[in-house]
Amino acid sequence: MVGSMQSRDQTAQDLSRTPAGIFRQVARVIDRTREANLLWSIVVIALVSRLLFYAIVFEGLKDSYDWLSDDNYDEIAINVIQGNGYVVHPGEEPNTLRAPLYPFYLILHFLIFGQGRFYLVLMQSLFQAGACLILYAMVRRYIGDRRVSFLSALALALYPQSMLYSSIAATESLYLLLMMVAVAVFLGLTADKPRGSYVAMGFLLALLALCKPISQLMIVPVVLVILYRFHREKRGALKGIARMALTFCVALSPWTVRNYRVTGDFIPVATQGGHFFYSTTAGSQGDEKEALRTMREEGIQSAGEVEAKWLDLAVTNLVEHPGRFIRNTLEKAIAFWYRGHSRSVSLFNAVVNFPLLILGIIGMRSAVKRGVFILPPLAIIIYFNGLYGLMHALARYAFPIIPLVMIFGMIGLLEWSGEKVDHCPQREGNPWE
Repeated sequence: MVGSMQSRDQTAQDLSRTPAGIFRQVARVIDRTREANLLWSIVVIALVSRLLFYAIVFEGLKDSYDWLSDDNYDEIAINVIQGNGYVVHPGEEPNTLRAPLYPFYLILHFLIFGQGRFYLVLMQSLFQAGACLILYAMVRRYIGDRRVSFLSALALALYPQSMLYSSIAATESLYLLLMMVAVAVFLGLTADKPRGSYVAMGFLLALLALCKPISQLMIVPVVLVILYRFHREKRGALKGIARMALTFCVALSPWTVRNYRVTGDFIPVATQGGHFFYSTTAGSQGDEKEALRTMREEGIQSAGEVEAKWLDLAVTNLVEHPGRFIRNTLEKAIAFWYRGHSRSVSLFNAVVNFPLLILGIIGMRSAVKRGVFILPPLAIIIYFNGLYGLMHALARYAFPIIPLVMIFGMIGLLEWSGEKVDHCPQREGNPWE
């Protein structure tokens, strides 16, 4: 008997040395740690890792990769400050390629802190640290298990690509913060006991669109999920949706009016979507060169006319070559999770993102079995994956929805380690408790 007990103890010790056993021990430490300490650790890890990345890694990278350029957002902000207008270079036509929210943030930032890079990196690191905290609180209410909450936030804090995005003057950090707030409100609106504001949701959707134009249609999956969730109470849901849609349109309208004044065309936020869609339907670079030649011959110059022409050519290609369109779309939908600007970057993205996706699928299955309503985050993931599959797919564009994959990925990781996930969403009270 003593021998069998010793054998069981030895087996338990051996199991504790396996990856799953080590992870189980870590999960139990998280469960015993005070919540305030967990939150502070997330903030410290997020800030320190990003500042160290900027100081040690980014300074060595920036001269080696052309794609680390800042997408002209800072040039636009500086030209606005100098009185040259919303342009990349003085004397150009007003820019319609870049949505306004991030350049307007840069204007404010430059006026307060100057144009030095360090303070921009610091602020964007704070944006991302804030997104980690919102993710923690959101998962705490949505799932209930503090281990899933902490591990999701920790995964975002340590996500390698996020450190790069905090170091460049690009939309990712601000957009991530807005996305986490919007998803939190969305989950509140679709909870068993709905809470939150449809007006706030409409305003957040407008801010997302004004930061990245790909979000212009995000209101569609939001509306569909709400209608599905409250199909027995459609009257109340429709009233809320009407308030949300009205707020969205009102918040978007000043920039739409600006675009109409400077171009004479209806452009809700920005152009270039039509060109990207055309590239998914085209057969080769030669097709694009021929399209550009046709536009020059027809005298098409204004931003709105060019956008409309790209869309017209794309529809023609789609009708004539549907198989090619489907093939290109599927290829881009997969590339959305890994494609970078070089083979080495693409490989790195694949190594990081595909295991996370596999764990996410496992976690989603587990959550569904336990009655968690996964449709809100799933609809957002499908929306971005699908829309970028139709246009221009890079792993960089998956970044704002990676935290949603992480939520379910951490559930999958706990399930793999043998830990039972407590799917008991908090319905009332403080999300931190």
